[in-house]
Amino acid sequence: MSRVMLVVLLIAGPAGYLTVLSAQGPAAVDPTVSENDSMPGNYILLSAVRSIAGKAPPSEMFDLNLKFDLVRKPSWALFSHMSMDIPLSDSAGKSDFFTELGFSVDLAKNLIDNQGNQRSLFLGLNLKVFDSDEYFGFHIGSLEESGPLFTSYFTIGYLSSVYSPDSLRNATAAIKEHKHNLYIEAALYPKGIDVGFLKHMRIKLGYLMPIPFWDLNTNPEAVQSDRKYRIVLEVPLGDPARF
Repeated sequence: MSRVMLVVLLIAGPAGYLTVLSAQGPAAVDPTVSENDSMPGNYILLSAVRSIAGKAPPSEMFDLNLKFDLVRKPSWALFSHMSMDIPLSDSAGKSDFFTELGFSVDLAKNLIDNQGNQRSLFLGLNLKVFDSDEYFGFHIGSLEESGPLFTSYFTIGYLSSVYSPDSLRNATAAIKEHKHNLYIEAALYPKGIDVGFLKHMRIKLGYLMPIPFWDLNTNPEAVQSDRKYRIVLEVPLGDPARF
């Protein structure tokens, strides 16, 4: 996979990446994609994970990715989406057991592309644990509900620390985060595209950046070096399971 394709993913999300791949011709699509991937709905995916860059947790083993429809209509849907790291052990201490966790409730517009694949453009409220720090906020994004990039997604949004500004102003080493943050997360799973061994892997990126013009008012020591990111290589343990 070229660096150009990765840049396209970050800018346009999975939907834009799919458009680029489709322009290469029908040979890029793997005809072995099962009929189980052709319809939207609930799914669960369990993967073995390994951080390859950024803030790697002290213990990591699995990633659980779950999407559950609360309401589904032909043109729109209300669903919850969860992604949770499951560590090998609690060696980091109980307070750090959830090194990364995301849970959101999203209102989505259902779209169908020229190949009949469905994706959702959504906005929602979310709770996030990143580098063992807790946040809440809102985001917008896209999710591939079927087709060759099934379960791939892209989100961008605002996260606020659960701690008060006074707590952050007097922060100790135990409180590392800033009050106001921009957060980007993307996952790419090209299992239905002819990209060699990469079709059997899932790549996930999380990037957290303090918003300076707000944070400088609540934490005078806020600096650009406080940006945090994590890139994870995942090996799914089987296909996503519909239920």
